[in-house]
Amino acid sequence: MYLEILSYTQNKAQRLQDLENIFFSNAQASIENEPERKSLFNKYAKPYIEHWPDDVFFACDLNTNKTMGYLIGCRDSLKAEPILSPLLGSYDLFADQFEKFPAHLHMNTHPEFHSQGVGTFLVQEYIIELKKSGCKGVHIVTAPGLRNVAFYTKNKFTHTINRDYKTHKLLFMGRSL
Repeated sequence: MYLEILSYTQNKAQRLQDLENIFFSNAQASIENEPERKSLFNKYAKPYIEHWPDDVFFACDLNTNKTMGYLIGCRDSLKAEPILSPLLGSYDLFADQFEKFPAHLHMNTHPEFHSQGVGTFLVQEYIIELKKSGCKGVHIVTAPGLRNVAFYTKNKFTHTINRDYKTHKLLFMGRSL
């Protein structure tokens, strides 16, 4: 496997299709209804493509030309608030942490490539880009007990805060850069 990072701006149509395929292959429930699929994608992925295309990355195996995973991010969570808060009700729950950990990311790998280092590769490459731009921290938000908690802990997202949101708990995980 020979991994390389490709940007969204390289072959946009193919990258968008790859992102959608990987996005839905990782959905917690199978979504067959096309309007519901479109709504979910528009809520969780499309804003990043439209507003922060320079922070959309793909891990590709250059030997097979297969897209193995993607990372979508935003370098300034406070400035993104007017765009993301109306879409994501819990977006402001950890706003008091955005100054220390201004960037955030969402990352998925195709299930065929889970536990093969693709996710770590994507996160490390994004952190290199964040450091180049002077960013001082990055975060993710997940739920306690999910499989990705161990992944992000292994990748040094060690600043953690649990908070209640409606009927469930959310977990903030930050990494200083």
